[in-house]
Amino acid sequence: MLLVAAEQVEYCQITYSRDNKLHTIDGMSYGGKLFTKIEFFPKHEKQAAIEKAKFMSVENKGHFLVILVEESTNYDIWQENDQVKIKSHDTKDIDIADINLEELVTKMRNVGGIRIEDRRHNLRVYHRCFVGKEAVAWLIESLKISQENAILLGQRLVDEKWIHHVTNDHNFKDEQLFYRFYWDEKQDDKLLNPNKIKKFFSLS
Repeated sequence: MLLVAAEQVEYCQITYSRDNKLHTIDGMSYGGKLFTKIEFFPKHEKQAAIEKAKFMSVENKGHFLVILVEESTNYDIWQENDQVKIKSHDTKDIDIADINLEELVTKMRNVGGIRIEDRRHNLRVYHRCFVGKEAVAWLIESLKISQENAILLGQRLVDEKWIHHVTNDHNFKDEQLFYRFYWDEKQDDKLLNPNKIKKFFSLS
């Protein structure tokens, strides 16, 4: 547990993912690590704040650093959090739940969209698929969103049955994994979703 003055830390906006949404909260940076606020005490309760910070440090067995920050009117307890990231000012906050997936999929499969082609892995050919990492890069560039939001949006495409991993072994990831649009399924493909295919052709 550390006791530091407010001037020794840097406050910032941090983001974390929950329920397929990217949330932004106030955070703190110290020594190259990010922290979230746990509790605060009035200035006259310094000893209680110290005891609580020490208790938290013991409870997490030193796995996460606990810092007690002395402000002008109170003491704030912050705990290291490796599940958050500094908010990027180069991207914009959007609610991916509001994005029209049919329009998005159309753009992704159109000219200027992601690269869809037959690919080979371990002597097997996967027809008309794309790479997760390339899709994330396209979403970031096209929608001007963060990597976190791009991954969450890709997972929404999976959850709502617009795309799937070619062998259905993975969720959507920013990795060299192959995914396919249900629009691009072959009629004799074992992974075929007949209801989805029928819906898609009715839209064309």
